[in-house]
Amino acid sequence: MSSAAIAEAEKILYRAGLALEQGQVDTAVDILEELLGIYPDFGKAFSMLGSIYFLKFNDFLNAEINLKKAIEFAPEYAASYILYAELLIAQEKFTDAIAKLNKASTLAGVKRDRINYLFGMINELQSKHDEAIAYYKKAIAVTLSDDDFVKFEKAIARCITKKKYAS
Repeated sequence: MSSAAIAEAEKILYRAGLALEQGQVDTAVDILEELLGIYPDFGKAFSMLGSIYFLKFNDFLNAEINLKKAIEFAPEYAASYILYAELLIAQEKFTDAIAKLNKASTLAGVKRDRINYLFGMINELQSKHDEAIAYYKKAIAVTLSDDDFVKFEKAIARCITKKKYAS
């Protein structure tokens, strides 16, 4: 895509994001489908569509289809890998999720706190509480968000409590 086409696609994507923020999910989907009709290789649109299918519609199949296309067309866009990893974690496909997170870790602009948090979740879900705590601590070390800081501290406290009840 030319730089002018990318700029135009980004503007349309922004409109879809605004619709989503305002709770207009169907409008956002319509905008994204229109966008992909014009720019069928715009990976970020597939990523947002995958996000909607996963987080709003709980449709794992269509989420995965769109996230695979997002990665195919925009392999440098870290958000798609992270979202795909979250989808895989929700399905307890931990090995695949780890692979996506490892790939995302190599990309520019990736949110390291989010990566570490998700690695922590994977370990926590497998009752590897000490490993989970270590990842949550890494997330705390690199976050700049007060809200995320509190969330990561709660995750550590949860793992400590789970360790007390582990058999």
